[in-house]
Amino acid sequence: MKQQTRQINRKKSHCQLLNRLKHWCLLLAGIVILNAVPGCSGDLDHLNDPDDAGPAGRSEGVAAPSFPETTEELNARFPIMQKFRIFALGGSNRGFGMLAHYETQPNEIYLRRQTNPAKNEPYTPICTLSVFDPDGNCVVDAEITDQENEDGEYVLEVPAAKSGKGIWRVSLSGGRNGDWFELGLPKTEIWGVRGEMAFGAGETLPENIFLYVPETVKTIYAEKWGGGKALTLRSPDGNLLGQAAQEEGKNRHLLVMNKPDSDLILVDRSDCLDDAIAFDGIPGLLCPTPDAARVLKGGTVEADGLLLAGPLQARIRKQMLKLVSQGLDVNLTFAEKIPDDLQNPRLEALMFGKYSPLSGLKDALANQVIDPSSPYLGAVKVKPDAIDWQTFLHESCTSPFDSECLTNAVSVKTRLNAAYGNPALVRRAALAAFFHFVSMQGDDTIREGYFKNNSYPMTHAFFIYPALAQALHNLTPFLDDETRTLWQQALAAVGTKIADFQAYESNQWAHMIMAHLTTYLTTGNPRFLGIFEREMTAYVDNTYGPASKFGQHPAGFYLEEYGPDGNYDHLNFYCVCVCYYFYRDMKNANPELVAKLKTSIEKNLEFKKFFWLPQADGDAFGPNAFNCRTASNLAGASWPGDYIASPEFDLAQRRFQMRPLPDHGAGSAATFSHMANTDEWAMRVIETYLPKKDEAFKLGSASGGWTAELFKAYSMPVTAKPAKLPFEAEGGVWQLPGLMAFKTGKIYTVLFHDVIGANKNMRGNGHFGGGMDAVWTASTGSAVNAMIPDSKHVEKPEDVICTAVFGKDKDGKFFCSGRERSELAWTEPDKKFSVTETVRETNATLRWDYTILDNAFTVDVSYQSDATADAMLNIPLMMWEGRTITLDEAGKTATVATDTGEVTITIDSAGAASLTEPLKASCGKQIRSLRISVAADGNPLTFTITAK
Repeated sequence: MKQQTRQINRKKSHCQLLNRLKHWCLLLAGIVILNAVPGCSGDLDHLNDPDDAGPAGRSEGVAAPSFPETTEELNARFPIMQKFRIFALGGSNRGFGMLAHYETQPNEIYLRRQTNPAKNEPYTPICTLSVFDPDGNCVVDAEITDQENEDGEYVLEVPAAKSGKGIWRVSLSGGRNGDWFELGLPKTEIWGVRGEMAFGAGETLPENIFLYVPETVKTIYAEKWGGGKALTLRSPDGNLLGQAAQEEGKNRHLLVMNKPDSDLILVDRSDCLDDAIAFDGIPGLLCPTPDAARVLKGGTVEADGLLLAGPLQARIRKQMLKLVSQGLDVNLTFAEKIPDDLQNPRLEALMFGKYSPLSGLKDALANQVIDPSSPYLGAVKVKPDAIDWQTFLHESCTSPFDSECLTNAVSVKTRLNAAYGNPALVRRAALAAFFHFVSMQGDDTIREGYFKNNSYPMTHAFFIYPALAQALHNLTPFLDDETRTLWQQALAAVGTKIADFQAYESNQWAHMIMAHLTTYLTTGNPRFLGIFEREMTAYVDNTYGPASKFGQHPAGFYLEEYGPDGNYDHLNFYCVCVCYYFYRDMKNANPELVAKLKTSIEKNLEFKKFFWLPQADGDAFGPNAFNCRTASNLAGASWPGDYIASPEFDLAQRRFQMRPLPDHGAGSAATFSHMANTDEWAMRVIETYLPKKDEAFKLGSASGGWTAELFKAYSMPVTAKPAKLPFEAEGGVWQLPGLMAFKTGKIYTVLFHDVIGANKNMRGNGHFGGGMDAVWTASTGSAVNAMIPDSKHVEKPEDVICTAVFGKDKDGKFFCSGRERSELAWTEPDKKFSVTETVRETNATLRWDYTILDNAFTVDVSYQSDATADAMLNIPLMMWEGRTITLDEAGKTATVATDTGEVTITIDSAGAASLTEPLKASCGKQIRSLRISVAADGNPLTFTITAK
């Protein structure tokens, strides 16, 4: 249809809309009219961090609604007109919705948005209006993210639906915290509003309004935020049921009550009209009359014995029962022996091993719920006392990865994969995914937990959503049309609802970004490509800055709890590599973003290469003292990003080839089969596990979630050539922001001294500063290796296993350096440098002065404080099999020796050192610490490190 416009005497509102909309947009009377496109285990210790809200939480909001009076013509077209204010809950969950019953379908819907783009906004928060027909089909899918003016006005044209009669849903997902909206519907007597999950209601909502109570409700949580008085719940005849009371030290008012006798609750808002409210344990649909509440039933739908939160969930439930009826017996026939002409053993081996799809499959399937009457149908490894989510309360994260893992067993085509294309396993994998969809909330949120302890509607959705997207991507060729269509619809609904969910750390956001790309690949919905491109650009550009938990630091590591981490860096890198390989192959990929992804991979490898240090056992192991979240080391085994990058990136290929062939057996590849870097090694994996078929391991859940991505990478032509690493150089000095490394003669030394750009008052969870993280030689491996305990807490002398100064203040309190910011400066280029840091507990200035010599270096450690009782320099010496650690009788020279060489540490100043007994470190390692008293008057303690 030809686009039409005309001018009126009203300020024109502009909005950058989806340029890929398949239908027409009509600009009429200054209003944009859209015809729509049809449609676990993370560490969550910091849920109360302000950063958790995502970009919407950084908005300045709109102080108060200032909507101009709606014209008489619009009022006549949209007599049901309601105002809403966005209120973001933890994890950036935000939005509102309306349900309304119509005898014939509504043809258009009105929306007005007042928003205030914040100056400190890292990127524009996603904002989408969706309209669902009575069957749960999304018939309007309109993104208004890039509204240019503060005041935007829209009329959305609703395409003809198959079934126009029934309950229609309109949901606004996202927007900025504090946005005001006005939503208008055609005339009906049966309507209701709800926060999705919380919202601030305008004056258009009655002060007394009705809430429907389904039979399955057990416990109700009513919450209110703001400066008003009480939110009161009453029986329909006005009797008091309870009031939300303010929690001590919190902004929220909370009421917890049992299900009342009546099927209705009267919600009295009269004392808190300007406040935000939310409900849990009950569908939070507020209706103006008892009749409306009873007709709409909170949006619930009964389907084959279960009470579900919406019609799409009901359709999925019916399809699940159909899949069950078609058979779930997975009978696999494995090869009796390895064929003599087996090609590509490394690809074949990916299917076997502890964390691969086949070797523990039988136990995973035994733990899958296949009882059609269970609300947990399809889930794997469910607790015996799990909450029935028909109560509208939910368990913590349940069965997050199993759908993807099961699809990798059935979809990765190798000669020895007995599960490939197995119809029963296809159905099992679909059921594992559909469990999450059928149990999702009416606003399409995959709920986890409930409001008993906090107001986070979801936590681990950053693992669930990408698993669901990747599972569909893997399984699409094997699915019937109805299963595939339902999966696509549900996945798009989930992705729309949590488009801005960046979660709580970089790796979690990276998983969400990866999921948006996969959702685009599986649904074809261009909105998700736009979301991916917007968020991935922000991620690799470190839009939040280095003083945050999100994105890639300029040094190359990915920020986890405000600094580097040896484990979660692998998770970030995995997601970036997967996105790079999929995105660059798309014809419509943005070349600039492709280049940024490649640069991100290169920068991360450049940082990690300084810590890939071969040890006595032939494998690589690096220091972990600077970790901000875990005790893992950057060279350790984890998610396989380093390996996925190996075909194309020289440094990744070098890392891949560093893994030594075990003396016998499968070695580390028995756990992570992708570590097998030769055909011989891969054959050992196959020889070990093919005879054990699908019952080699009992892990309870399915494994091998990354197998399809590894298969893709390992099937690529290898263009990379192994790069030379710093420790292999003849000599040199290297610097990245916060990192210093140098090689002199046989000695390679690296230290991570600071998260450059972090908040000036930051106290890192890791231990940074001027002390060496590693001192390495080819003969000894890492003689010095700075570590942290498994607990990550350094609270007493036995915990000090990093290079630091520790001791007691004059009140007898323990202190240890490395928690504050530091500064590195050259005093003689490539020869002398210093690192200066502070120790807050003792108000001390600590300075490390390095002088690089030929096959040696010296360090002057100066510590000055008036509040210190005693202080000790600690140098951690790594214990490995085949090496000795000794200290001479005078306490002046410590030696780390092997049969082929040694490293010596000589104390050049007054005083004698001591050597501790073995101290427990982390990663199963032990340390013996060299310790010597340090004066608190600033006179330096000097030591020299040399090698033979």
